[in-house]
Amino acid sequence: PHGPPKSLLQFATQIADRFDDIEKNPDQAETFMTELEECIRDSGNRLTSARALCLTNAEDLGAMFPQLTERLNQLKASAPQEVRDLARATSMGYEE
Repeated sequence: PHGPPKSLLQFATQIADRFDDIEKNPDQAETFMTELEECIRDSGNRLTSARALCLTNAEDLGAMFPQLTERLNQLKASAPQEVRDLARATSMGYEE
């Protein structure tokens, strides 16, 4: 059986660590959303799976901070279709 690449697991751990930081410092939510936006738009250097991970985490961040809803909606609308499709397939919480 195939599992996710080790680098993707490490990336997911880094994102999870950021959520821990934001729980302690909510003022970092806007900065983290910007980083997730950059990740999703980075078609040259990031795998689609990593970009989808960023999108599902942006969805989680938007759920935690309603003031980010508009940015999240714009981000989801502008994300490439393959990223949206993979995010939807891998996350029960992601809604388009």
